[in-house]
Amino acid sequence: ADKLLGNIISHPMEEKYRTIKRSNPAFSKRLGAVAGGSELILASGFMVDSKDGVEYYVLRPSADAWPRLVGARTEVKRVLEEYDRSRMVG
Repeated sequence: ADKLLGNIISHPMEEKYRTIKRSNPAFSKRLGAVAGGSELILASGFMVDSKDGVEYYVLRPSADAWPRLVGARTEVKRVLEEYDRSRMVG
């Protein structure tokens, strides 16, 4: 999730980072099939859209999109850092 959100933040004008095919094997393996993965994507500002029967997560530019995206990435980074610390202690 951190890399996905980071790519969008680093390249906000590139649509390829703002559109994710829900059936993409790499996405499914890393986030889509993970508990809470879909909820995280939607909470980050993505919407589900379909084209020619294929479903996508799409992040459309808007006044609300950027703060939601940055906030989601900040929270993902915080959780990952907390997880890493807990693994070092435990």
